[in-house]
Amino acid sequence: LYYKPIGWKIFATGQDDEAARYTGVNTTKVRILAYMGSALLVGLAGILIASSSNAASWQAGASSLPLMTVLVIPIVGGVSLSGGEGSPLMAVVGGFLIYSIENLIITLNISPYYQQAIMGILIIVFVSYDFLRQVK
Repeated sequence: LYYKPIGWKIFATGQDDEAARYTGVNTTKVRILAYMGSALLVGLAGILIASSSNAASWQAGASSLPLMTVLVIPIVGGVSLSGGEGSPLMAVVGGFLIYSIENLIITLNISPYYQQAIMGILIIVFVSYDFLRQVK
């Protein structure tokens, strides 16, 4: 994203919508393209996950652990929840870190209920850190 004009427009729109609009960025178009790109990648990930399982079930997404994991990965990678900060590489680093934590939890034979609690605590810690970092 750093080396493409659309990437700079996405960062500018995420950082300050009004300032980006004043510089000539069509922020509505940028937001629509960003959401479409995200939806495309989420759909692709869903197809890959469904194809890797032995059977598809309507209950496949009932567990909130994968959802919490997906939420915490970019936050751990340093992607700002308010937009305009972060990189795909850091999100990948966050993914490796969360994957390592999950493997450690499984290796230690911790109950799935505690796994969810640990992911929830990680979300709270990193969101709080992001908030405090933005306040300064």
